Amino acid sequence: MRIDEETTQTAASDRPQDDGAGNERARASAADIYERVKHDASEELGRPVPSLIFSGLFAGACVGFGAVASAAASTALAGHHDAKLVGAIFFPIGFIVVIIGRAQLFTENTLYPVTLVLDERRHLLATLRLWIVVLAANLIGAMLFALLITKTSAIAPDVAAAVAQAGHKATVGSWASFFWSAVLGGWAIALVAWLIQSGTAVIGQIALIWALVFLFGVLQLDHAVSTTIEVMCATLRSEVQVGHALAWFAVVLLGNIAGGVLITALLNYGQVRAGGD
Repeated sequence: MRIDEETTQTAASDRPQDDGAGNERARASAADIYERVKHDASEELGRPVPSLIFSGLFAGACVGFGAVASAAASTALAGHHDAKLVGAIFFPIGFIVVIIGRAQLFTENTLYPVTLVLDERRHLLATLRLWIVVLAANLIGAMLFALLITKTSAIAPDVAAAVAQAGHKATVGSWASFFWSAVLGGWAIALVAWLIQSGTAVIGQIALIWALVFLFGVLQLDHAVSTTIEVMCATLRSEVQVGHALAWFAVVLLGNIAGGVLITALLNYGQVRAGGD
């Protein structure tokens, strides 16, 4: 955990900022957001492993509701030319639950500690621990959700089939297409994590999450947890081979890290440290 000085800085950054000319500005600057991200990062790194595990399990399972909602909407409008668009409208539900609920989702909260590492290398091992624990917990939660969908009658068979079909479709293509799709996907989700720090109003945060994740859904970008749930469903239904699914996951994971961490964290770090506002 960080000392009280950083908490004070963060609290101050939540108030309207002076623009240097005696006028207050309600919009947070890049530096304000950066300090809030660093404060949250220090809290996340200070959480005990059991807390991270349960938070990661919650996120890994709950993010799947987006895939199910999207599949249900698309199935209800099967044959209609707007089916894909309507499905994308419902896709952000899972991410809204996870992010507003402050659960640990890989490529979302795991972005934050990178800001600390860029400033202080001593946080590197703690950040790696966070990544490993959260990703493992996310995948276990995702598998439990996939098993619930495919091995029980929790949802309608046609909806379950639609989720698996989406998973099968996600694994069809070239390795380069998987990687670059994941780069954009990781970038979009990490941007959500960064931008929601610009304000505290929940309704505004929900609107922001929906807008960016809708783009994620309509472009059918790849995510190492959300899309993996669909791929797991396809694998459990023997529509995708296990080896191919694992290789696909490895490529998507690398793409998400490149997009979410290397691009977003480094670019935002650069604009703050370069004096930009």
